[in-house]
Amino acid sequence: MAKAFTFELQGYDKLVNELSKKSSELAVRVDAEIQDSAEAIRGKAVRRSVANFGGGSGLRSGIGVEKTGKLSWTVYSSKDYSAYVEFGTGAYVNVPVGLENYAIQFKGKGIKQVNLPARPFFFNSYEEERKKLIETLKKVLGTL
Repeated sequence: MAKAFTFELQGYDKLVNELSKKSSELAVRVDAEIQDSAEAIRGKAVRRSVANFGGGSGLRSGIGVEKTGKLSWTVYSSKDYSAYVEFGTGAYVNVPVGLENYAIQFKGKGIKQVNLPARPFFFNSYEEERKKLIETLKKVLGTL
């Protein structure tokens, strides 16, 4: 089975602990904000992804979101070639700073030379939305 191309929006332990001390209504509100952000990331990634890449239903059909726990949402692409579209291949690999350890797991064995340019759709969508989520959560938690 191919390695999953995922990342998670998770509540930090401190946030979870603080919310457990507060009302359950606030925890529900925070979870809804995290879900909204996860859905926004998915939407941006779908719009940015290569429409017909992979043939058939293509890359876009494999991008999804699921709840994976308390204050935890996973945004994923189920297509095994997603990382190669995101980071490129061969001479055209372009890994953003900070993602080197993640991207290395998708490094090929050098058996064949395929040069596809990077066409980022996933992590740039996450980075944009992450900033918005932090500001939103500051406002929501400021109501404590």
